[in-house]
Amino acid sequence: MNALRWILFLPQAAILIGIAQLVTGLVVENTPWWLGLPLVFFFGVIVAMAGMAPVRMVSDPKIAAAIVITLFVLFEGIALAGAAPNLPTKVLIGRVLVDLQIFAGALAGAQKDESKSNRMEGHYV
Repeated sequence: MNALRWILFLPQAAILIGIAQLVTGLVVENTPWWLGLPLVFFFGVIVAMAGMAPVRMVSDPKIAAAIVITLFVLFEGIALAGAAPNLPTKVLIGRVLVDLQIFAGALAGAQKDESKSNRMEGHYV
């Protein structure tokens, strides 16, 4: 079961991050900047969950977060560098905002869950 989680976490991460970027990209491109960017910022928790969920499903979230962040920064950096000259400013700002939210979600997923460890030890907060 543990090996299956490790096998499935990268495709799950790619699908969730891809959907989050697609939806937020459509919102930013098809709305005025004064509506699209605040919407992306407001729903940032949902976008951050796209980076957090796959990291939390494996046995060692810190290694999973390192893998997801490394691959995400590599691929998104290349894609953003190639597309940046042709993108409008609001789309570029929206993509960078979403990238930061996904990055923060993966980092948050790697943090130790204190409530779970306290329950395991018999301590209730």
